[in-house]
Amino acid sequence: MRKQIDPARIERAHKILALIARRKQRSIEQLQSKLNKGRLPYARQLAVYNILSETQLPYELIAEMFGPGRKRNFVHYCHEKIKSLAKVDERVKREVIQIQKQIKKAA
Repeated sequence: MRKQIDPARIERAHKILALIARRKQRSIEQLQSKLNKGRLPYARQLAVYNILSETQLPYELIAEMFGPGRKRNFVHYCHEKIKSLAKVDERVKREVIQIQKQIKKAA
């Protein structure tokens, strides 16, 4: 049985997904797809990272946002990938900070 999730957290997650899609000039559908061409995986990883960081929703619920067949390990991988990139790549770190500011401003 799933614990009741605050609908405001789910709505916030969808707003973050839309924000990342606009910022990376992608559609929400592209971020939710299984396509792995060009910079699409990075945009998807950024979305997952920020959704998890800002909402603390369960991994399974976030995985479901990105389409059928996605599992909790997908969320874990995306989060760890951005976290590790931000440690070694200043551009990624800056982008994560800018996105976090945008999220807080939009709240």
